[in-house]
Formats: sequence, structure tokens, C-alpha cells
Amino acid sequence: MASPSALQTLDHASAALSDAQILLSYAVQQAYPLGAQVIARSGHRSFKVRIVGYGASWSNPGDVIGAHLVTGTPRRFHYPAILGMALPPHVGA
Repeated sequence: MASPSALQTLDHASAALSDAQILLSYAVQQAYPLGAQVIARSGHRSFKVRIVGYGASWSNPGDVIGAHLVTGTPRRFHYPAILGMALPPHVGA
């Protein structure tokens, strides 16, 4: 059985991880709001997508779901794959 101090350390680490996942999810949503058009990279290709959703904060906090602007096909990717904004998000949208 683990010592009480080891269990306490484990609880603190778990809480810190959970907080970090929530903060990352929130930051991604603020940086790339729903409806924003961005240029994303997948392998050696880049394409324009409209942000339509996000990964869950507990399992995929840095994931963004975008619909390809031409085909409408949804793609899931991690936020570092976003190269920049294609168009600024609409105010009030």
C-alpha cells in the first residue's frame, strides 16, 4: 500500500493535470472561436477550415474540429497544426 504522503502527492498531481487540461481547452476556444476560419496543416498539406467544435477538456483538450471550407468534411487536429487565421472571426457571431 502506498504511503499517505505518496497518495497526497498523487491527488495533487491529478488536480493539477485536470486544471491544466481545462485551462488549455479554454485557451484554445478563446484563440479559435466557433466560426473562425483558419489555415491548418495536415502532413505536408494545408487547407482552410471553419472551426465547428473542440475536443473534450478531459480527453483531448487541445483538439480543434474544423470543417473544410470547400468540401465541408470535418477534420480533427491539435491546435499547433493551425498556421494562422484565414479571416478574422465575425464580431458577435
